[in-house]
Amino acid sequence: MNRLVAIVLTVPLAVAGALAKAQGEPQADLSGYREVVAPFLRNHCVDCHGETDAEANFSLTKLSGDVLAGDADAWVKVADKLTLGEMPPEGEPRPDAAELQEVTNWLRDELQKAGKSTVADKLTHPGYGNYVRHDLLFDPEAA
Repeated sequence: MNRLVAIVLTVPLAVAGALAKAQGEPQADLSGYREVVAPFLRNHCVDCHGETDAEANFSLTKLSGDVLAGDADAWVKVADKLTLGEMPPEGEPRPDAAELQEVTNWLRDELQKAGKSTVADKLTHPGYGNYVRHDLLFDPEAA
């Protein structure tokens, strides 16, 4: 009898979980993180933003690849810095454009699942205003 009660109580929960997944509840792209983002971070970021002595007190080693499980605000900062070209900083090796695009696409997709906006979203929607890089804004030769 107890086993029957356990089954009756467990089956609806399993079915509800499967239905939520089938109905489009967002799922984290952990394989994209492992295959694209983690190697990028190792190659371009963790020397300065590692576990010890992290620049700007911002360690990437503590961030989860599952943006939906938390850390979304920190990932927004990463996405914004990469999109604006502020990271990696001048003097450091720059990632190639295709690699950078892959990472920023992953970040954008995962952050959208988490309901977060990045600077890239804001740059493409007039309601957020205009964005002009500071160096171009005050460069007399840019006109």
